[in-house]
Amino acid sequence: MTQQPPNMNLSVDEALERILQRVPVLEPVSVPLSQAFGLILAEEVRSPADLPGWDNSAVDGFAVRSEDFATGEALLEVVGEAYAGRIPDLSVASGQALRITTGAPMPAGADAAVMVEDTCLEGGRVRARGRVSAGQNVRRAGEALREGQRVLLPGRVLDPAALGMAATVGRSTLRCHPRPQVAVLSTGDELVEPGLPLRPGQIHDSNSYTLEGLVRLAGGEPVRFGLLEDRLEVLKQALRRSAEETDLVLTSAGVSMGERDLVRAALEALGGELDLWKVRMRPGKPLAFGSLGGVPMIGLPGNPVSSMIGFEVFVRPALRKMAGHPAESRRVLRARLAEAVDKPQALRVFARCRLAESADGSWRLHLTGPQGSGILMSMLEAQALAILPEGVARMEAGDEVEVRLLDHLEGWRLQVRP
Repeated sequence: MTQQPPNMNLSVDEALERILQRVPVLEPVSVPLSQAFGLILAEEVRSPADLPGWDNSAVDGFAVRSEDFATGEALLEVVGEAYAGRIPDLSVASGQALRITTGAPMPAGADAAVMVEDTCLEGGRVRARGRVSAGQNVRRAGEALREGQRVLLPGRVLDPAALGMAATVGRSTLRCHPRPQVAVLSTGDELVEPGLPLRPGQIHDSNSYTLEGLVRLAGGEPVRFGLLEDRLEVLKQALRRSAEETDLVLTSAGVSMGERDLVRAALEALGGELDLWKVRMRPGKPLAFGSLGGVPMIGLPGNPVSSMIGFEVFVRPALRKMAGHPAESRRVLRARLAEAVDKPQALRVFARCRLAESADGSWRLHLTGPQGSGILMSMLEAQALAILPEGVARMEAGDEVEVRLLDHLEGWRLQVRP
């Protein structure tokens, strides 16, 4: 089969659209409730019964008959106890009370509960003061849920409240879209594992650790394939195995035009399809997207910042779609540049920045120092990405641009006004 030439030099929007058109939503699977946190629900959940299933006490105290409090005070004989988890076998007659705990079913004859704080014991009797009305401190059967009531909808993120609700209606498993398994491959003869000594010309691998963290934040499960030499057979073997074992293959480096950039050659040698190559953006212009055996593959640049920006712009949305998320979730606002910025006119630039609120309530953005694609400090310090559009070569201080908030540093999330 003749290999079609890949689409080259696409805009960011064109490239993202092509990627999202081609990555699949993963088929739902049955997941134990204890492992479902953060997943996207793929079924409707209804309550199988009224909840609670019986009237029960909302307080620790005494189950009583409200008619005994016509004068505002009652001295009642304590005839037994009722505890949560069992139906009491005693009833309450006029002039009687039953000690009761929170959540315990109300005994027959009682129509209210008084808090223990409003009572005092006198031998085998309890004195309670104040007016007591029917239904006081009683949780009615079915007041939380009715039988057949819909409680969770498909597309819901399974956060703690959703998991608690599923458990409340008795579900031990849920059908969810699974976390995408993402192969993380770092290529380059110059790469050395952190902790090992460097020879001249070598650097420690950072991309695989950065990308593994980003995959987790995006809702995926990284599968580490280690460091790969710039040799065609090594890359072919790694690509073949990763496509067999994961849902998406993610590489860093090897996607530019150099003699040792072999990812494209390896993919094509295996019969894979390459859909796009290069995007009009900075950083991150070298970008490959294709598939091998139906499994999507995204090749990111090797420079650390380019790799992170490429992940944010293309991989994160792809993973969220695969995991069943209905839409992008990044917060976006408008902010004014605190300084002038020169940029390539034909490229969309993603500038790393921090934000500050002005006296008038507007936002101003400050670049995080030098913006080179190999300067990881620019990402380390960033709260957001300022999106500098195509078609302009210089932006002046005070110009307003779109800003996309980041969350890769959990403790540095920006608190945005409602």
